[in-house]
Amino acid sequence: MRMLRWMCGLTRRDRVRNETIREKVGVTPVEYKTREVRLRWFGHVMGRGMDAPVRRCERLALDGFRRGRGFSSNSVSPANQMGLVPDLPATVAAIKNPTSKIVYDESNHERFPPGDPSKRAFAYFVLTGGRFVYASLLRLLILKFVLSMSASKDVLALASLEVDLSSIEPGSTVTVKWRGKPVFIRRRTDDDIKLANSVDLTSLRDPQQDAERVKNPEWLVVVGVCTHLGCIPLPNAGDFGGWFCPCHGSHYDISGRIRKGPAPYNLEAPKKGVVAKKKTEKLKVVNPLFEKRSKQFGIGGALRPKKDLSRFVRWPQGVQIQRKKRILKQRLKVPPALNQFSKTLDKNIATNLFKMLLKYRPEDKATKKERLVKRAQTEAEGKTPETKKPIVVKYGLKHITYLIEQNKAQLVVIAHDVDPIELVVWLPALCRKMEIPYCIVKGKARLGSANFNDKYEENRKKWGGGIMGTKSQARTKAKERVFAKEAAQRLK
Repeated sequence: MRMLRWMCGLTRRDRVRNETIREKVGVTPVEYKTREVRLRWFGHVMGRGMDAPVRRCERLALDGFRRGRGFSSNSVSPANQMGLVPDLPATVAAIKNPTSKIVYDESNHERFPPGDPSKRAFAYFVLTGGRFVYASLLRLLILKFVLSMSASKDVLALASLEVDLSSIEPGSTVTVKWRGKPVFIRRRTDDDIKLANSVDLTSLRDPQQDAERVKNPEWLVVVGVCTHLGCIPLPNAGDFGGWFCPCHGSHYDISGRIRKGPAPYNLEAPKKGVVAKKKTEKLKVVNPLFEKRSKQFGIGGALRPKKDLSRFVRWPQGVQIQRKKRILKQRLKVPPALNQFSKTLDKNIATNLFKMLLKYRPEDKATKKERLVKRAQTEAEGKTPETKKPIVVKYGLKHITYLIEQNKAQLVVIAHDVDPIELVVWLPALCRKMEIPYCIVKGKARLGSANFNDKYEENRKKWGGGIMGTKSQARTKAKERVFAKEAAQRLK
């Protein structure tokens, strides 16, 4: 009992507050506090848990004496009058035992009081604010997707522009936008055309005839940018009836040519073309009795078209090596020192060369013996024989190299198919250094011409190879046709 009295002891300030609350509600917190202590005491005596009943009573006491906001029950009847069971929650007990004492606070209309443990007000605020953020992000994504489907700036810069000229009256000027620049389209009258053609070209700063600036004399199309500092001139103004730049005083005539002022050049006349009319294709009359069937080139089908089947032939091993070697030389990049051996003399010059070389072919053993016998007979008769050696073709790599170094050779003929090519790859450079004419001919048994030195300068600097196969060349030509078609469409 001492503990209960000590817990229920009140100061003067508490008594005044309790009397005020009693007048409004009908019960004081002290009475509920006393009942709470009793319940806690009885629960301890009867051996019940301390937490469960005490928490329920504390929740009931707090709910009963907290000032309500809006419509709420501010006066909950005491526990002994309500007949509450300690195991029932406070909310269930309040619903089962309603009270008629309801106080309405007109100064506060908050749905949830501050410090709401469920944080519902904060959650609603976050969700409501997030809607605007989500909507703005969705809008940006949609705009980005729509703009990605539109043409880029580089495509628009090369695009052509079509203008309907039917609504332009004679003598008037229309301004349109092309590549971000203004374009003046003027429909000229007969007097304007005569005036433009009557101008003396010698008096112009940038001489240009009117016919060179227009395709149809009736229509004049110029870019509306002054050639001085990029200003936009005014149409139908100036001393010459054309355009006038108010910034620096440049005057253009009826043909867009500079006549007066600081501008150095005429107004630019862009390229223009006429849109081709769509051709109406005539429908072919087809006999329904004749059925169109596509050809089948499989086994037992239609005859195949003529085709080069040499690549499918099983050649002998020696021929296969020759073919692979030739293809490899075409595909790979060949340096100029080796590539010059593929540039040989043409057939006509080579034929004449071999006729001459046949006349001076080297002596065989029988011819040499006959010459020496005649020389001996001449000496026996007491006559002076000819000691000069006959002029013949010299051969042999070492002997030819010696003659070139001694500058005794008059013409050097090299075969194009020496194997290995390293044996003679340096020989053209040596002839070039010693200023001796040389030529390259086809075949080791055929030798060349003297005028080949003129071609040496060109052939010795060119790379060889890089020749692709038939399929690769066809694919390259198809790509070039597509690129040419796209370029033609951009220029229209």
